[in-house]
Amino acid sequence: MTVKVTERNGVWHVPLSASHSPYQEVQFKRGREGFNYGVLIVDSEKFIALYDNNSDSITPIDKASEWSESKRNEICAFLDPSAGPCEMPRVSFSWNEARSWRSLWRAKQLPDLCFGNGRHRSRYLHYAGASCFPVEVGLDGIESLRAICGVTP
Repeated sequence: MTVKVTERNGVWHVPLSASHSPYQEVQFKRGREGFNYGVLIVDSEKFIALYDNNSDSITPIDKASEWSESKRNEICAFLDPSAGPCEMPRVSFSWNEARSWRSLWRAKQLPDLCFGNGRHRSRYLHYAGASCFPVEVGLDGIESLRAICGVTP
């Protein structure tokens, strides 16, 4: 995958589908710079698939295509680059051990993706045709998340 996300002066520019209106780009800035978080560009499809299959206790947000039109319009207005860059999604990632009757002796490793913020933004970016986008990730989980859904520049 070709990374189309660019960073200029601390602002990440994320292209959207040419058919997305009223704009074709979203701008993000960091919210946790210097607080043990790094920026990772993630593949939109793989990241959303990981989120959909997550073992986190928080109920996943529906796909943006299933939202009401007013809710989609709200997020669209929030992300409008004419208002300036907004904070990029922030996540932490780790592995949890799960045991079942079949695996009493061997624990199964399950990915655990937790959002600090940005669940709706991530869903909307996927809906709007972003092939990849930046997320802030806790440094303790950034390499594991990179292996699952990171994009190489």
